[in-house]
Amino acid sequence: MSMSEMLKGVHAKVDAHEKAFAEARSWEAAIDAHHQRTLNLARQQMEKLDKQLDQLDITLGEIQRDVTNPEDRSKMKAVRKYIYDIYEKTEELVEKI
Repeated sequence: MSMSEMLKGVHAKVDAHEKAFAEARSWEAAIDAHHQRTLNLARQQMEKLDKQLDQLDITLGEIQRDVTNPEDRSKMKAVRKYIYDIYEKTEELVEKI
């Protein structure tokens, strides 16, 4: 085997290695991009949920002020707490993403 044939073989192996490395990096970049899109979508949805929760809390607060029965007021308070607990758990799940 001549020296040039050996060099061609070495160049081919180096090229194959560089190609494999580039493909691996492109996969990493694709996964990172997908993860970033998922995080952005989760943040957008959390912002939307936060605004909806604020509006719901305002509405429930207004209803609670109009309720005169103490038992009903405590039920409204429990509903508001339940909603905030769900929101908190949802926020924790999003943070795990």
